[in-house]
Amino acid sequence: MDYREKAFVSAIIYTKNDSSFPKFLKFVSVFLEHKFENYEVIVVDDYSELKIYEMEKAAVSKLSGFSTIIRLARTHGAESALLAGLDKSIGDYVFQFNTVHIDYTITLLEQMFEISKQGIDIISACPKLRKLSSSFLFYRFLNAVSYIDYKFTTERVMLISRRALNSLLAVDEYARYTKALLYMSGFSKQTLDYKPMNRSYRDKRSLTAKIEQGLTIVISYSKLGTFFPLGIAAMFFLISLFFLGFGLYSNFIAKDTVTGWFSIVGIITVSFSGLFFVLGILGHYLSKIAVETTRLPLYSIEEQTSNFQMQ
Repeated sequence: MDYREKAFVSAIIYTKNDSSFPKFLKFVSVFLEHKFENYEVIVVDDYSELKIYEMEKAAVSKLSGFSTIIRLARTHGAESALLAGLDKSIGDYVFQFNTVHIDYTITLLEQMFEISKQGIDIISACPKLRKLSSSFLFYRFLNAVSYIDYKFTTERVMLISRRALNSLLAVDEYARYTKALLYMSGFSKQTLDYKPMNRSYRDKRSLTAKIEQGLTIVISYSKLGTFFPLGIAAMFFLISLFFLGFGLYSNFIAKDTVTGWFSIVGIITVSFSGLFFVLGILGHYLSKIAVETTRLPLYSIEEQTSNFQMQ
């Protein structure tokens, strides 16, 4: 009989309207059954279509060992949805699968666990991105403006120790970004870059959802929002110097008696553009403060089904 690890492992799987879920679940269950004596599988359904959810329930019910499927009451996004699974997990180690897309092998998952046995608390499996992909460009920008000395990138799978997870769950932050919070937790980290077996992965989120999350991340974990008002103030100062010089030249040198409507309209136009830009940045900060102070629930569960079958 092959040796299997004694540690209790939790596998958190995020899914939303993905018909390939049964294939991925089988992939994960084969790994867990082969590698560990005790484990649990927690599937978080981010309010998929009902027929997809029923398919997921049928697939989960066939698993051996302990399994749970959570259906959220509305679409929450991956960050909050995965938090629902992390809250329910009890494993000594937690595998977090951010998508059901398979572009890596079981060997990669085994390698992640072997690294964790060396005392590393957070291991991330990151596909090598195309240099002109939207994810690559976003993370390049985030790394350039972030005050965190960490190279953010796309992660397919994360392996988190219980002590690191407890630290993450204890953070009093509602507009959270797991990657940044785990980095700031102070626990040891390691990244495994791998070459994807295929390039068929597509982010199914809407453009609005991507922009909203991107703005939240950039404003929360960079000083860009602080520097923008200062930059705008400096720009208006330079513009005011220019128009001051232009006014002096018109009145004392050129003797130009034109009413100056162009100058007035120009100042008003630029001023209001800058004003609304700064108000937009401040508004985003105020919305983040509102989220933190109102203490609204991060997720709401519509249904939870658990089962246990002897192996």
